[in-house]
Amino acid sequence: MPIIRDYCAGMDVAMGYNPLTGEIYDTYVDYGDLVPAGGQTGQTADLLFKRVTSSAELSSVLGTDFEANLNASWFQGSGSLKAKAVSDFNQKSNEYSTFSVLYVKVRDIEKNLKIVDLSDRIIKFINQNGIDEFYRRAGYEYISGIITGGEFVSTIEIISSDRETKEKIDAELSAQISYSSVTSIDAKAEIKSRFANLAKYSNVQIEARCYRTGGAGALVTTPADALEYAINFPDSVRKSASILQVLCKPYHDLLSFPTAMQAIDMMTLQKRTRVLQGLWERSQQIAKQIADVEYILLNPQQFAQVNEAVLRTGKAQLEHQLEAVNDQAIQFAKNSIKSVNVLDFPPIPLALPMRGVELKSAVGQDYTKLQDLLFAKNWKEADAETRRVMLAVAESENDNWLSIEEIDKFPCEDLRTIDQLWVKYSNSRFGFSVQKRIYQRLGGTREYNDRIWEAFCEEVGWKKRGEWVKDAPLWSVRESPSAHLPHSVILWNGVEACGVLLSRRDF
Repeated sequence: MPIIRDYCAGMDVAMGYNPLTGEIYDTYVDYGDLVPAGGQTGQTADLLFKRVTSSAELSSVLGTDFEANLNASWFQGSGSLKAKAVSDFNQKSNEYSTFSVLYVKVRDIEKNLKIVDLSDRIIKFINQNGIDEFYRRAGYEYISGIITGGEFVSTIEIISSDRETKEKIDAELSAQISYSSVTSIDAKAEIKSRFANLAKYSNVQIEARCYRTGGAGALVTTPADALEYAINFPDSVRKSASILQVLCKPYHDLLSFPTAMQAIDMMTLQKRTRVLQGLWERSQQIAKQIADVEYILLNPQQFAQVNEAVLRTGKAQLEHQLEAVNDQAIQFAKNSIKSVNVLDFPPIPLALPMRGVELKSAVGQDYTKLQDLLFAKNWKEADAETRRVMLAVAESENDNWLSIEEIDKFPCEDLRTIDQLWVKYSNSRFGFSVQKRIYQRLGGTREYNDRIWEAFCEEVGWKKRGEWVKDAPLWSVRESPSAHLPHSVILWNGVEACGVLLSRRDF
């Protein structure tokens, strides 16, 4: 089974490769032509659009973590366009910036060498010098095939003039869009819609940086042009493809030495691989910690008791340790040092503040969007999102309301999560529990009572002197009475269901 590795400059079919050092060697195998796998031809193209908050998250989105690879080039950073995008992103910093990434990957059917065998001259070399010397000369693997295609990355920075605008934009761009068909009308329309919504902000500046492997044509500088280029990228790659990845196979598959000799040699390789794997995992842990700190520093209001000075000091310590881990890994992979132990890099204790609300759900419902909307004080959209998630959790047969039975069975974990989010981000002004206190103070129970219902609607600002308030609900915290929101869940359900919801004892 071939091992897929990211292409590095100089790799070519049949050449040798050392996965521990990333070094490339001469050709020591005889081979036939390159043939498409399974005799097939064709192309796949994936598109992803996502808001990112750190260079570590961008690296993960682009797949530069090389999980399929174990080679020293990971520790040094690849020279690929993805690494360039991550590096440039890391250099950009603006208090009021929101970042998104538009990423397209086009992949052709893999092509493999056929009739591969060791060349006569290298067999003679092995007989004279031994297997260890062969591995030092040829590497542990040979490149048995290639995967061509192209990649297009655009990092998009939206610079706001104030924090409030940034928070609103963050909420609008929070959800990820991912399509397996780049040319999908839905993909194009949805991303265009996201950016069209930004046109209402007169105080923002939008910049795009673009990177490309494969394809042709001049690179662009605006999000609109970047989207158009991304949609047309597969056609561009058909005319001008590049090598994206190589397929490697171990030489020992071609050798006919005694089993013991092979086993000893492969055990040595596996030991070194395990050490590098341990360093890799430690490096990933550190990078994850750094990303978590960066997110908290960018979004402090989502967390409790944020101490910025402590976090920045901890981040500097983590970055220093990450550099040391990478340096030791490189030296070990290149045999500059004989041993290294992951225990030399103990975890740095850094108590990160918890999110104000743990997003629990008994049915796996995602409340991230609701949290982002409430964090951005987008009350109108948050109200609509509350109704949407409640309908989804209850798996309601109705489009806009829950039955009394569905409210009775609604999971308490989900009801608490929704309520706590509203309470936290409105500074205890909104939420079901706030409404419940008022309702029960007025004498409300599960059973509908016209007098109590009217008094409740008057107190929360939905009615005035018995008439529905024309512009209710109000979308400003300062203008709205306490317990004014959520609004649509209660009213769409009807007055009978209101008593059932606000009489529950589990939130």
